[in-house]
Amino acid sequence: MGYPGSIHDARVLRLSGIFDLAENEEILSAPTRMVYGGLLRPMLVGDSAYPLKNWLIKPFSNRGRLSPQKRRFNEKLSAMRSVIERTFGLLKGRWRLLLKKIEQSHTSVPRSVTAARVLHNFCIMQGDSFDDDDDRPPPDNENDAHEDDEAQDGSATHQTMLDYLLSQGVL
Repeated sequence: MGYPGSIHDARVLRLSGIFDLAENEEILSAPTRMVYGGLLRPMLVGDSAYPLKNWLIKPFSNRGRLSPQKRRFNEKLSAMRSVIERTFGLLKGRWRLLLKKIEQSHTSVPRSVTAARVLHNFCIMQGDSFDDDDDRPPPDNENDAHEDDEAQDGSATHQTMLDYLLSQGVL
């Protein structure tokens, strides 16, 4: 919250406190697990537009030559992302003011969005379900990935996650 809609999601992340805290290992640094010679830690899941980090996993770049295992990895990752995208869709469907520019002072917008989230969770706890299929976000385009995937600091984490999921029979 706090940025105009024209700013790319990845840029908003880079400008956020979450990015700095994760980069400095103040969050998402523990617990860790050694898997196939690589150290895995808690991670956020992002789409192809985000940078690959050891704390931010994203799909493998698809330039038409992905292995079947990497394609399945991307499919599983997409399924995980769709859970939160659906959650945001439900939130925006119930609280329609979140679908458009909020006409109030930029300093009060975070409070309004937080109020919508709290009320939404309260409605869910009270059994007031809401389902609006019209607000599902469009699927992201895996071809929009960063061009230099292998040079980014999360490439070892990427491969370790792939190896682990293959060994567990998930892919």
